[in-house]
Amino acid sequence: MTIARNLVVSLLLLFGTGTAQAGPINLFGADNLPPKSWQDGTAPEGYAVDAATEALRRAGYEPLVKLEPWPRAVEDATAGNGIITHFSKTPERERIFEFSQPLVYDRIVVVVHKGREFPFASVKDLIGKRIGVLRGVAYGGDWTSSLKELTLEEDTDAVARIGKLVRDRLDAAIISSGAAGLEIAAHNAGLNQSQFTILPVPILEDPNYLAIAKGPDSARIMAGINVAIAAMRADGTIDRIMAKYGEQK
Repeated sequence: MTIARNLVVSLLLLFGTGTAQAGPINLFGADNLPPKSWQDGTAPEGYAVDAATEALRRAGYEPLVKLEPWPRAVEDATAGNGIITHFSKTPERERIFEFSQPLVYDRIVVVVHKGREFPFASVKDLIGKRIGVLRGVAYGGDWTSSLKELTLEEDTDAVARIGKLVRDRLDAAIISSGAAGLEIAAHNAGLNQSQFTILPVPILEDPNYLAIAKGPDSARIMAGINVAIAAMRADGTIDRIMAKYGEQK
């Protein structure tokens, strides 16, 4: 069976036939990226999870949330095994995936150990510094174009990242979800948020999307999900979800 045929079969099984109740669908996301997406015991949590779940339900699907280490979640989505949340657009990904309209926005910030601040206006200012970042993450714009010049140390969660900051193993850490993301990471690491500084200029306000691997039915599927996202934005549902987790966008 070819890869293309595998993808068609997966889409048919996962997304149904396009009726009002399309049936169950796998929803992939990161298992350790609070407050956006994480596993709290057996319960999935996070604003990107809640928003995606609601959008899929409104589009007629029964979301089966499967949070995993981020690289594995990307692999599962790429293989056509379901839909992925809190996904950023890159040119490479756009060749593989059908994207929704923006679901949520993620403030990506540069965090340093207090007293170790440096001038920062763009990604170029990170060249020559040791930068901690989530393994498998991908941003667009200046970040993508500067990747070959950056010295990145990848990890699996923000707790490890800020721990390296206080031990001076990193010059800076890239943290998702702005101050809320830093507050959670510091708490989980047993550290005080006051030990860190968020540099004034964010890396970007990153639009996060739902995405599915491209296939014969992917555009139709995403069109239905986009209707649901638009309704959620219009009736304030997305704002309420973001506020619940301490985010304002």
